[in-house]
Amino acid sequence: MIEDDFLMSCKNQERLTRTFERLGNRASFAHQFHRAIDDLQLFEEDVTTHFTIFFPELKLHIHRLYFTSN
Repeated sequence: MIEDDFLMSCKNQERLTRTFERLGNRASFAHQFHRAIDDLQLFEEDVTTHFTIFFPELKLHIHRLYFTSN
């Protein structure tokens, strides 16, 4: 993930599309990765809403886990 700069490969729709294509090419099972972008577009508002709630909670959890003494 680090070597391929995976997080940057998810920064916009074009790069996400390529990422899903690469995942599909590597998968050895039946999949529908090509439909993932359609789902992300369809549910973009919901994903954004949940992410804006989830991410601060994740950051707080990581901070508590690694940066506070017990």
